[in-house]
Amino acid sequence: MALVNHSTAIQEMNSYLSLIRSSLLGGWAMWEELPDRHRMAMNPSARAAAVHSFIIDCASRMLLEADVFDLSTLKLFVLKNKYSLRFKKFDGYLISKNQPTSQVESYRKQEQLPGVPSLHNLEAGYVLDELGQKVLSTHIVCPNGKSNYWAMELKEDGVSEIFVDMFDNVENDSNSEQPAKFRRKKSGIIVPFESKDDHSA
Repeated sequence: MALVNHSTAIQEMNSYLSLIRSSLLGGWAMWEELPDRHRMAMNPSARAAAVHSFIIDCASRMLLEADVFDLSTLKLFVLKNKYSLRFKKFDGYLISKNQPTSQVESYRKQEQLPGVPSLHNLEAGYVLDELGQKVLSTHIVCPNGKSNYWAMELKEDGVSEIFVDMFDNVENDSNSEQPAKFRRKKSGIIVPFESKDDHSA
């Protein structure tokens, strides 16, 4: 499958972006609602798995127009029969964490997965602070193998900053908690979120 341009993705997915951001933040909020003794008993991997399950729960209730596909451990939300989206925790380089399976490697290479009717594979994720106690930012990226073709930051009032062709041959410790290290373009333009009502008008 061909890589999609970021401006095209924003235009075609604008009405979903705030819902995607809300799903990410809602999943983290559910994590914070757990009793302290339960959260303290979990290591970072267990925490990430729990937050991921909460995010999927939120997305399932918010992205009502999406077709949902379960492929082994990969849960995909397909929007407009064109964009396939998976939710992940990002490291400081906006790369999804943990060791990828062959299925995930295919997904990140923009290969179409069997039975999934999409043209472009995207990832939505969150970045935590150094201590893993707070969400610093939320993003959507267009993966391109081991790096990202582009990424956008999802803010409360819209999409801010586009990062294009960000990383080549990135190497980092996937188990470390670290603040974001993505490179920003000089512009600080924010594209406002479009509501579903505006989209259908």
